[in-house]
Amino acid sequence: MTFQPMDPGTDSTTLTAGLQIEEKSWGTRLDWNCDYGADAPDNSRYELVVTQTDNTTLTVATWDAAGSRAADLSASTAIPSLKITSVEIRLQGSTVALARLDT
Repeated sequence: MTFQPMDPGTDSTTLTAGLQIEEKSWGTRLDWNCDYGADAPDNSRYELVVTQTDNTTLTVATWDAAGSRAADLSASTAIPSLKITSVEIRLQGSTVALARLDT
């Protein structure tokens, strides 16, 4: 699945990303990759945020930009995949989505 890029305004950079969601007996596994674009600062820290059916959010992963691409990123959560309504990539500490996938 492909994240939909959002219009980040002046707060951040444009990125593209792909995501695989896998239901497990213990919850959900998320695997993704990101292409940051030429304007991504090397010191940017990102977070993967899931929204649940009750509209609560949970950060399930954080990572630092190192170059123009991050591949083979993975995270796990006890939240069943059927209770995840969306997944977003944000700059850490921001509520603005850089990319979003509705599940």
